[in-house]
Amino acid sequence: MIFNECKLMAMSNLKALSSDQAEEVEAMESIYPEEWKKLEWNKFKLQFDLQHVKHSFATKPVLELIVGLSSGYPEVAPPTYELKISHPSVIEKRLIDNLGMQLENLYLDNIGSPVLFEWGKQVETFVKELNIPNENEERHGLLDVTVSPIPEIDMHDSLDSLDLTFYDSTPKSIPILHSSVITDRKSRFQAHAAGVTNLAEVRSVVEQLLAFRQIQAATHNVRAYRFYCPEKRVIHQDCDDDGESQAGSRLLHLLKMTHSMNVIVVVSRWYGGHLLGPDRFKHINNVAREALVEGGFCDTESSRMESSKMNEGTECNKSETRKKGRR
Repeated sequence: MIFNECKLMAMSNLKALSSDQAEEVEAMESIYPEEWKKLEWNKFKLQFDLQHVKHSFATKPVLELIVGLSSGYPEVAPPTYELKISHPSVIEKRLIDNLGMQLENLYLDNIGSPVLFEWGKQVETFVKELNIPNENEERHGLLDVTVSPIPEIDMHDSLDSLDLTFYDSTPKSIPILHSSVITDRKSRFQAHAAGVTNLAEVRSVVEQLLAFRQIQAATHNVRAYRFYCPEKRVIHQDCDDDGESQAGSRLLHLLKMTHSMNVIVVVSRWYGGHLLGPDRFKHINNVAREALVEGGFCDTESSRMESSKMNEGTECNKSETRKKGRR
């Protein structure tokens, strides 16, 4: 393959990554804190366990994507790569060759731009499909797997035209309002808000959202909710970072400051390969506020009066925020 034949260009005597390369590597460390490993100053490994691939070895098979960054990457040269399997016999060679072609096509579609994140998602998707147990499709001790390319998402069109007709779910199908999309350095943000009065409805909204392939494919789906239980006169609230550190608690703070009640808001972020720093929180708040205002969930006279009657000291807050996340 042409990429395997591409030699690393001359390296700096200082043996240091460029600022763009260092930023991309830092992002990969945040996205894959367990899977991403540094091998040399310009060489890295992304490793995934093949959990459900049938084998007879003492150790679990793993798939590794080993990448090398030349001094010309990403502007004028691709990263070098190697796909390695700890036990090659567990996966047919044609599947690995197909994965390599997909990586090369991703680079060709993004010449001059960072591709490590796209490569990582492609390999992760490949592994997830292999890890789906299928007892009815076995041949010579191997899973007969057909690997499809990662779904393409037209963020400009599909996100703004999501079908809001939801399937009937338990306890009921709940209307969900979607904000407009904010794009910054290829990252995209969109909020989704719905009225809820109990935990069952909170779970139902999340399930309905994740039924959409576009939303399920988001890098993060940060969420927060608040609803009032009149029987116990308690405000139930919670938040989840979904890997975007501190984003869930900030979203919950927005609900409090806007006097939003009986609502869940979910903000989807599709990572674009560039770190946004604190700007990401600004975008998360902006799309969330838009969805809350458009849905009539915040800053109304009735919500202010109802909120003033409630004892904030009796809030039930079981934060599930996660520690890891990119910046």
